[in-house]
Amino acid sequence: MKGDITFSNRLNQIKGELSGRKFADKCGVSHTVMGRYLSGDTSPTLDALIKISRANNVNIDWLAGADNVSFENARFLNVTDFETIPIYSAEASAGCGCFIDEDSVVGEHLILVEDLKRLGIKKDDACAIKARGDSMLPTLMDGDLLVVDAREQVGVYDGVYAISIDNQLLVKRLRYDIPSQGYHIISDNPEHDNFLLPREELSRLRVNGRVRQVVKNL
Repeated sequence: MKGDITFSNRLNQIKGELSGRKFADKCGVSHTVMGRYLSGDTSPTLDALIKISRANNVNIDWLAGADNVSFENARFLNVTDFETIPIYSAEASAGCGCFIDEDSVVGEHLILVEDLKRLGIKKDDACAIKARGDSMLPTLMDGDLLVVDAREQVGVYDGVYAISIDNQLLVKRLRYDIPSQGYHIISDNPEHDNFLLPREELSRLRVNGRVRQVVKNL
């Protein structure tokens, strides 16, 4: 077993910035015993493991030092760990218009609060649409749910975007072209054609948002 996979190290990990006394009170364990747990001087009883696991909402196997449970999967998720974002009726590669302005909300998608933080997106700036077709294989499959950062895109960087060209909604990879000061519109599937939209034709292009997360359709 790796040296860092121990009960005391994982206990210190979930203790965080709390003092040992406050953490012991939270777990329902005496201050003296908790100090021994945190220092690694003694191992917990099953009753203590259960108390600490429930008090901190973490998986008991992970807490005990199991090496087949990641920290990301250690916590038991509850409703406060999620936010909801709207799913719009528009489907990328088919349909028209901008899904933010013109299409109806057909459902809600649960997304982890931690994922929103990691992606740097606020709930009110996020939405979801479905991908249709095979033009972005293998990156995107038909039916995949796309989480889109729908903030106004100032200075589009290379990446996968939900775009409208001549009012047709597509999901494509954009890559800036220095000579033409325009964008390459790229399909990841080599069986589909790519094309260049030069600067003088950029009025045809609207960038609706950047695809930041993909929920695969299995």
